[in-house]
Amino acid sequence: SSGINAEWPLRPGTEKLLNFAANVQSSFKAEVSRSRSLERGTPLDRSRTRQSLATVIHGANKTILEAQEIIHDDMLPAGWEEAFTEDGAKYYINHYSQSTSWDRPVG
Repeated sequence: SSGINAEWPLRPGTEKLLNFAANVQSSFKAEVSRSRSLERGTPLDRSRTRQSLATVIHGANKTILEAQEIIHDDMLPAGWEEAFTEDGAKYYINHYSQSTSWDRPVG
């Protein structure tokens, strides 16, 4: 499982992803609650509930994987920061070695 390293700052896009994931989780919990009430209904209700839950679970798993990929791709190694020149060119600052680089650091 991939965890977020506390030394890596969260970028605005990452915060949005985490908020989105929290909203998905909240919606999932609401769907589970609704489904439990339907399970007490007819066999057709129970069948629809299982299909609905399977769809929600599949969508949630897909969203989690996509979010993990985005977060992983968005992270820089510890000590590095993305910055921009006055004319908008992207470069990277290594705070440990107090150096800069035009190339995105790996690792």
